[in-house]
Amino acid sequence: MRSLLALTLVALVAAHAHESPINSILGWLKEHGPEVMETVDECKDVPAIMMKIQSNTDCYAEKNTADKAVTALWYAITGLQHVDGPIGEFAKESPMIQKIKSFASMEAIAMAHKGAQKFCGNDRCAVQVTDIQSTLGTCYASLACTFMDKVVPFGSCKTAMNKYLMTTMDASMKSMCFPLGEVQGKPYYCGELNSYLMFKDFDCYLEMKSSASQLAKCTPRCVHEWETSKKKMPRCSKVITEMQQQVFDNVRIMLQDMAKDAKIDMKKIIDGMPKHVPTYDEKCLPPTPPPTFSLKAQLYDVGGKFLELKIKAIVV
Repeated sequence: MRSLLALTLVALVAAHAHESPINSILGWLKEHGPEVMETVDECKDVPAIMMKIQSNTDCYAEKNTADKAVTALWYAITGLQHVDGPIGEFAKESPMIQKIKSFASMEAIAMAHKGAQKFCGNDRCAVQVTDIQSTLGTCYASLACTFMDKVVPFGSCKTAMNKYLMTTMDASMKSMCFPLGEVQGKPYYCGELNSYLMFKDFDCYLEMKSSASQLAKCTPRCVHEWETSKKKMPRCSKVITEMQQQVFDNVRIMLQDMAKDAKIDMKKIIDGMPKHVPTYDEKCLPPTPPPTFSLKAQLYDVGGKFLELKIKAIVV
């Protein structure tokens, strides 16, 4: 593992070099040797962690051959449908392929539900996943920061990125296992809404996740799908929306932490970031009307007869 990762790092450096690869590799290793070895050490336990995840049947649902085939089929058809040209058009328009994908989607959604039941329904799984996140996060932070020394020192970068990864992964896990209630007598968790949206209509899923981009769009089919999901699962749709803003805020904090020791001026970059990320609701749905409440005004006519006048007040 150590030698394989070291060779991978070396190959990445060589791929970006414009001078002699050997000279570039030797020069880069001479300058970054300690960081490379620290990264190798941080990542040495990742394979064992991944094997542990796969073997932990108390927290992760086992997938048989049929389950894996269905998942592969869904990804294969989705990939074909996004290929330009006649193949992609055929995959989109073919009734037979649509039926096959519909079947694969329903099976994949059922597997996601089973997985959520297994993981979120066991309190010990959250404790175990914290250790896994720590190992994976530290490894990824080391890998990324090894190549960012021209911008920020390795140590400062690693601390800031690891903090971002741990905070974001922890928030993601909590939102995934946020309980919605029971559906058909079984508990339902918010992470299942993401799986449902993705497997049912991948294009709409991407559209909903891209609301903050300059290419954001509001397809009527996707807007309808989101509105339907909100009505069925209002709490979960709110959790998903808030998670998008939280991840963005975590990125800002990471950049602010890096900026303290950065070798370039990052203030303009950070100051130029928006304070708020537009949500799919804000982009595509009409604004929610302000709440109203009724006021009763008591009036009396000349003869002293009581009259009641109802006034609707708008809260602003």
